[in-house]
Amino acid sequence: MKTFFLFCLLFNLTDKVDGVLLSDFYPFGKENGDRRAPTNDDGSTEPIPVSSLFPFFNHQHASLIVNTNGVISFLGTMRTYTPSPFPLASKRRLIAPYWTDIDTGKGGDKCTFQCVLVTNGRHSFTIFLYNKIEWTTGTASGSDSSSGLGGTPAQVGFDAGDGFNFYAIDASRTSNIINVTKMSIIDFPGKFIFRVDSTSIKKGGCNVEEDMTNGLYNFQLNFTEEAAIVKLSTNDINSPYYWSDMFTVNMGIEQSQAICDKMLNEDAKLPSINTDDVQPCPCTLNVASLDTTRFSVDPFCHKLEGSVYKCANQPFAQICFRQNVASRSRGYDHQCCYDEVGVLMNPNGYYGSGYVNRYHYHGDEAKNIPFFSNFVYDTIPYKHCCIYTSEDSEEVNSNFGSCASFYSRRPPNSCLNYVPPRPGDPHFVTFDGHAYTFNPAGEFAALSNGNLSLQLRMEQIGSSQASSVTSFVARPYPGADTIEVQTNQIRGIDVLVNGIVLDLDSSISKVNSVEGTTIEKISDDPPTVVTMFYTEGLSIRSSSKQNVLNLVILTSPDRQTGNLTGLFGDNDGVKDNDLVSKHKDVVEGNASASDIHHKFGLSWRIEESESLFTYEGGKSYSSYQNENFKPMFEIPEDVPTHVTDLCGSKIECIYDFLVTNNTDFGQMSADSTDDFDHLQNITVPTVSCGFPSNTSNAVWNVNGLTEGSIALLNCTKGYYDPVDVKRVCLSFGNWSSVNTSCIPYCGGPPSVSNATWFPDLDENGKRELSGVIMGFMEKKLTSLVQITEHGQKCKNPYDVQNGKWNVNGLQNGSTAIMTCNDNYLLRSAVEIKCNANGQWDQTNATCISSTTTRTVDQTVETSSEVHSSAITIRELSTTMPATHISSKQNLSISTQATQTASSRKTKQRSSQKNMSLIQSISTLTIITNRDHKSRRSNT
Repeated sequence: MKTFFLFCLLFNLTDKVDGVLLSDFYPFGKENGDRRAPTNDDGSTEPIPVSSLFPFFNHQHASLIVNTNGVISFLGTMRTYTPSPFPLASKRRLIAPYWTDIDTGKGGDKCTFQCVLVTNGRHSFTIFLYNKIEWTTGTASGSDSSSGLGGTPAQVGFDAGDGFNFYAIDASRTSNIINVTKMSIIDFPGKFIFRVDSTSIKKGGCNVEEDMTNGLYNFQLNFTEEAAIVKLSTNDINSPYYWSDMFTVNMGIEQSQAICDKMLNEDAKLPSINTDDVQPCPCTLNVASLDTTRFSVDPFCHKLEGSVYKCANQPFAQICFRQNVASRSRGYDHQCCYDEVGVLMNPNGYYGSGYVNRYHYHGDEAKNIPFFSNFVYDTIPYKHCCIYTSEDSEEVNSNFGSCASFYSRRPPNSCLNYVPPRPGDPHFVTFDGHAYTFNPAGEFAALSNGNLSLQLRMEQIGSSQASSVTSFVARPYPGADTIEVQTNQIRGIDVLVNGIVLDLDSSISKVNSVEGTTIEKISDDPPTVVTMFYTEGLSIRSSSKQNVLNLVILTSPDRQTGNLTGLFGDNDGVKDNDLVSKHKDVVEGNASASDIHHKFGLSWRIEESESLFTYEGGKSYSSYQNENFKPMFEIPEDVPTHVTDLCGSKIECIYDFLVTNNTDFGQMSADSTDDFDHLQNITVPTVSCGFPSNTSNAVWNVNGLTEGSIALLNCTKGYYDPVDVKRVCLSFGNWSSVNTSCIPYCGGPPSVSNATWFPDLDENGKRELSGVIMGFMEKKLTSLVQITEHGQKCKNPYDVQNGKWNVNGLQNGSTAIMTCNDNYLLRSAVEIKCNANGQWDQTNATCISSTTTRTVDQTVETSSEVHSSAITIRELSTTMPATHISSKQNLSISTQATQTASSRKTKQRSSQKNMSLIQSISTLTIITNRDHKSRRSNT
């Protein structure tokens, strides 16, 4: 939230209305918290603290002084009563709402005016309100004592105090100033509004250099798909208008599928996209954020807070980037998206990814309308084919259906063969990596390639023997806009386009595009701006601290042609030949700092006719050329301990600390060195393996795409992997080989009347099934079947009357055992298996009603069918809750039942060929209704 400070000053109150009504003045008087200035002649108040720093002529002020003679001053009191013409030789920084000889001790009601200062800490404005002016000159300034006119009349305006910058209204110091109540610069008599924070005074109200350009594209729409665009304007046909962001409309799965099919059919008539025609993506988000030479944030990704983005068209991406420039042969765009851990997203996954766009969003030639063509022919198909047709809102399955068809028409390029940009540092480090020290005072050619020209301005730091970069200016090619970035004591950093300040804070977007350059403010603390000269493959990240401009200059690796000249070398990959003077003389890399300074560095001082810089405040080219400045060349051998404690072995930090004797400056230098070292580390070319090759019915989850990264197999729905499978990105740029596949699940076994299937584990932990039979004795009997994990997927088994199936899986080899409902029993134990064709074994088993009540002993003796089922029970108490085996009678287990079960155990061994999976009874648990306690009988 912006905080506004407002200061009001009222002179010589009167009730007579002449200019602005008193009711239109800002509230004033004791009832509004005001206090009266001392009554005197040519006097002043003490410095008055203000609640927020007030920016005035590019300087911040924490207090001000109200002077009796109609002046507000910042650098000291103002007792002069006769107004001298601005600019003053005394270099006083003034606001003069009505500067003339005033004596408040004499009273009177001849003049009433108000001065209002308004600021949010960054921009500031001054408002002059004039209610009545009947007197212009004091007697000491030559006026007629009775009329107060004549002599040297009052002056209205501003003085920067630098001897150059000022503003005064035309009537100042003339007799016409008495009519100031009828004058205005905003078409409101008696009212003036000025912006006063910048180098020069801006008149006309809230002027923050924010031009609004109206444009109109005439084109035919040859598509009928659902999309929406909102036009905002008034009913006045001449009023400005704004187009909203374009967005698609979700028509439902069925209609979106139809739209997708239609658009892909139309796209199939066009040439297939060749991914070799676009730049490969950076493998990680860290590098993508840095590679501003080739990529910038996707315009559909909107910044929320801090570094958090929300991408409208890639809902599962942390952030996406777009290729800065359309591909050279086809005009393609390339979108690179990164997941929550900063890894390039794989299109063969669950959450979508970037892709090659047929049309670049910046436009390219007549057939490509900027932004619109890309939206219609790339964004709309993606949304309908991959987002709106997905049955699961938590996934974008690019492996199947219409989304897979879309990606076949818009294949992404991975990070295979990606080469990071090359950094240069004006401390100085050339693009080829040669480090040297250069501390002049003047303006120099940093680099040039025949098209682009980059110049640096370096100024002495206080009275020290060191200098720093305070501004740079660049023009990417003849005819392009000239971009200048400079430090500013109020805003930290300013960007000028063709000499006019670009207000990045008040812009609708933090990204501004001009001819040949894109400008983006990426941070407020410290103020940081990135300028991208996309036609030249160059970008500059500028941050400001302590009135020093820290630069990181990046060049695209495909521009390593060795055709650069200037302070940053030739960029040919060889650092030993970087120090070539403007006169083509080669200075050895191991030369002394003095020789490098004089023979190489100073030779690149620009001539006045070559300068692209803007000169304000009465300054000129010569104001910045100090040819007599002599920096410190060598660091003394005995470096004080307090310096090494801060800097360690960082030469740049030690040098800056010693020459400035400033701890903060030394710390800033150390931080800058650390940042540049980190940048160099992440821009070292690395081995990349690209995306892992596809595996049927699976996706690979990766933790990176560079050497040493690991990919884990993740089977899609309905499939599973029998073992954990991983691949490793190897040093020669390939993923390690594996031979694996995902196996389908069978589904549930068929339903059986009066029966239930349920799963269990044997003592070895193998996956098995326990089938439970519920007969009229209400005992539950189980058999165990081991799963075979291969083959096709089965569906659920058929329904069984008075029973159900209990299954242990749906894949080939899974088994299901039938269980009958209460008061029903099976004539024999029943199990079925899911075969390799995805079908369950056939069975005609049914659950038969029990009509006779018998004891357990009788049942074991007389029913061989039940006996054969009973002996298949295995650790029943561990496979089912005891409450599932409750009885309506008092039951007991006889010795005869135990003996019979034992004999059945022997029979089971003799018939393993037919019943190989039948197991002996370990424990049988029975619950009675009477005591609800379980009793266990071991056999």
